[in-house]
Amino acid sequence: MRILIIGAGVIGSNLAADLFSSGRDVTLLARGE
Repeated sequence: MRILIIGAGVIGSNLAADLFSSGRDVTLLARGE
């Protein structure tokens, strides 16, 4: 399963790390400034 997380703040980053460590295919999308 491929998962896209929009928002690389504290919650998004922790969620991405947890999903990645459980073997999921995670993409983290951060807002450009």
